[in-house]
Amino acid sequence: MRKVHSLFTIVIMLTVFIAGCGQQLTKVQPEPITGIDEGAVKVIYEDEGPSQGGILNLFMVSPKTLNPLTTQDPYVRQLSSFVFDSLFYEDEEGVTKASLVDSYSFSQDGLALDVILRDNILFHDGKALSSDDVAFSMETIKKASTKSLYYNHVSNIYSITPLTRRSFRLILDKADTEFAEKLTFPVIPKHIFQEWPIEGHKESMQLIGTGPFKYNSYNGESITLVRNDAWWYLESDDGLSHPVWLDGITFKLYSDRSQMMQAFQRQQIDIAWLEEGDLESYSKRADIFFNKYVSNILELLVLSPEGETGSPISQENFRTAIIEYLSRYERQDPINKGESAIDFEESDSESNVNQNTTINALIDSGFFYDYDKGYLYSYKNNIKTPVQLSLIYNGLNTDRDYTSEWIANALTGIGIRVDVKTADVGKQKELIKSGKFDMMLLGCRIPLYSNKNETVQFAKKSLNISHANEVIFPLYRKFGAVIYHNYIRGERNPVWKNIYNGWQQWYLVHPTP
Repeated sequence: MRKVHSLFTIVIMLTVFIAGCGQQLTKVQPEPITGIDEGAVKVIYEDEGPSQGGILNLFMVSPKTLNPLTTQDPYVRQLSSFVFDSLFYEDEEGVTKASLVDSYSFSQDGLALDVILRDNILFHDGKALSSDDVAFSMETIKKASTKSLYYNHVSNIYSITPLTRRSFRLILDKADTEFAEKLTFPVIPKHIFQEWPIEGHKESMQLIGTGPFKYNSYNGESITLVRNDAWWYLESDDGLSHPVWLDGITFKLYSDRSQMMQAFQRQQIDIAWLEEGDLESYSKRADIFFNKYVSNILELLVLSPEGETGSPISQENFRTAIIEYLSRYERQDPINKGESAIDFEESDSESNVNQNTTINALIDSGFFYDYDKGYLYSYKNNIKTPVQLSLIYNGLNTDRDYTSEWIANALTGIGIRVDVKTADVGKQKELIKSGKFDMMLLGCRIPLYSNKNETVQFAKKSLNISHANEVIFPLYRKFGAVIYHNYIRGERNPVWKNIYNGWQQWYLVHPTP
């Protein structure tokens, strides 16, 4: 069964989206990489295998705080992944694995979770990690409430009790034996962060964590980190079998995200990522590496429970038939604009995947079908009236041009004409508020954690349609892409939760004289 990703929450962002989240490396033989220089091909780098050295330059929008637990800032989260460790982490396959945790167990009723931390984990200032630090981290998130990116991760915690230096017990409000999946936030030291404000930064406030890089400096232009050669993971049985190759990381600071691509083109930063536009054009460049990933942008079809005057979309059984039909139709004619988010049962036989299934369901609901002329109709004031629906989307989003056409073609197959219209952001907001539309294409961000039911419910609440059923139809997750200057070598496996995934294998090669 194909499902929407199981670990996400959803935030409707109308302004943005209507307009529109090992083994030891063996030394390889030198293999030159070619690039384009004023129309001529030349060798620019030679790869003699991994070795320590070099500074990685990354993009960051100037932050309001560096405390990773009291902000929603995605760039602070990216920086924190190099400075801090978490109790658990999610790998690129979506599997939750232990990080700072040595062992854990749930009570039979699923309401209590006992955790034992790994021993001999030191913060960068030499002090040992303890259960008090974990308790403080969770309390900091709770205190920050929805200002924290991780609030939903701890909202089900009733209490946390340190038992020993290395162990603690969580009591949950509701049983959740999958709760370890939520314990993926940075663990911060109490003795450092207990005096930090929710926002703001000054020179005396230094990031201290247990992670692979240590805080070095912060000025108006950059934040610099240096390698932590005492990182506990280097000596762990399940850790790296080689050193961290990078000497350090510099986060270059910019006023807003729109400056990222220009900074990349000027080689001020080494990595950039894209979520819109012609991604494939970058894959053709010889001077960079290009990796696609499934982003946290979810495209939705919204079916209004009110609709335009006299529209059948206001009928729940009609909406149900439309959603079920589009789900089956997508199996035969995929949208192919991203990773499908449409549910279907593998048990559905091909004989059920056809137009007649839906036409018959609509006839059973009181509609009629003209088999000679191929259209669905009803009677209004004893007049035979063809069924027609409107579909609204913002024309600035080229992917939705294609999706709107896909939906119109699909519904034509069951005799429903679709009147496709474009609207600006203001008009769409107005229609959402009134409910006077039939169908609308929207997008949303998928933050770090939730399940599918929570996602749909939050979307319905954001759109003021919580009272109705069969009104949100997830279509697909859009692709994003990460581009790297080609002097970065090693494994590159970006995922939407960690675009720098694979960095532990990265090393830098330098131009030949």
